[in-house]
Amino acid sequence: MQVRDRTIIQRLHWFLVLAPIMGVAMIAAGIHGFTLPLVAFVFERWGHDADLVGLNAAAGTCGILLLGPFLPRIIARVGLPRVVAAAILSATMALAAMAVWPNIVAWFLLKALLGLSLSVIWAGAELWINLKVDDAHRGRAFSLFSLLYWLGFMCGPGIIGIAGIDGGRPLLIGSGVMAVALLLLLMPRGTPSLDGAGGRRMLRAPLWPALMVLAMAIMAGMGDGTLPALLPTFGLDNGLGEAGALALLTAFVAGGVAFQWPVGWLADKVSERALAFACIGGAGLCLVLLPMTAADPVLRLPLCFVAGGLVMSISTLGFVVVGRTFGGAMLAIMSTWFSVLYEVGATVGPAVAGAAMVRWGPDGLPLTLALAGIAVCTLFMIGAGRARRVAGAGAAQMRAAE
Repeated sequence: MQVRDRTIIQRLHWFLVLAPIMGVAMIAAGIHGFTLPLVAFVFERWGHDADLVGLNAAAGTCGILLLGPFLPRIIARVGLPRVVAAAILSATMALAAMAVWPNIVAWFLLKALLGLSLSVIWAGAELWINLKVDDAHRGRAFSLFSLLYWLGFMCGPGIIGIAGIDGGRPLLIGSGVMAVALLLLLMPRGTPSLDGAGGRRMLRAPLWPALMVLAMAIMAGMGDGTLPALLPTFGLDNGLGEAGALALLTAFVAGGVAFQWPVGWLADKVSERALAFACIGGAGLCLVLLPMTAADPVLRLPLCFVAGGLVMSISTLGFVVVGRTFGGAMLAIMSTWFSVLYEVGATVGPAVAGAAMVRWGPDGLPLTLALAGIAVCTLFMIGAGRARRVAGAGAAQMRAAE
């Protein structure tokens, strides 16, 4: 009984410690979900084409691609809480400035600042969680993080429903919501530090573990960014109509949400790398089968549900792998690069898959992601063998030294 009570107390402790920073990331996701449709609606009223909407959305990812390589050094020098606080303040000011200056050029610059700020918040939150949670709860912690992220993203458009799109009112409300995150940031007990983090984990990154982690980041970004954007087009091109195409996207997102907690729980019980390999391989198989089932709603919707669950679990498992593999300053470096390459995948994936759909029809979407999954799984198999040989050589050297 005492052991059970102690376990409950430990779980409650890590939940209370991580809840504020997860709340900050959830608010940032809500702002992201709010600004994407708002920009599309406003640009349409201003008479601009869809290509400018897409460029404006991409502008948000450019900042983190430029700042990302320097972010670990900034965090080490300034401190993680201050970096996250500065990102919250800059996001708040960017939203307020967009309300004051309704101008196409200003909105491109301010949207880039907003995208950079939100990316820094998410990268900081992921690092914060990895520093504060132990290995026994890491999988469930990141599954909860992903659940809250998507919940926040889905709630974001609600601001438009409340305030509309006219004038600066919706953006000022969004700025106020973003400012609330600063209050949450004051709540955590104790601040995470990179000093001594990771215990016996790696302070230097061997080649193959690092490559596997970074490949997971690109794959996760490609899946999360490409399928929500192009699944409706895939459905329309297969003659499903608007309702049928929307049903594909709904099933995909529902699967992603439903799989998070079971996958996080499994990651705390079995090898997270083996689980990531299974998710990537399973998602690739589902995508290969998707064109064959497009005409049958009894098959295509469950297949999209499972594919969504597997695809959207890759990033969750990637965070777990980073936290359990790296420590100290290397943890900050790999966590940041994971976020940066996730954004690369989310930016490049839709462009490549879209071009494939133009060339090969709707089947170009699942084909592109299935090929990417095969490449990552191959890298996993090669890397696992190399890692075992390196570990065996290291153990032999230790025995010889003794």
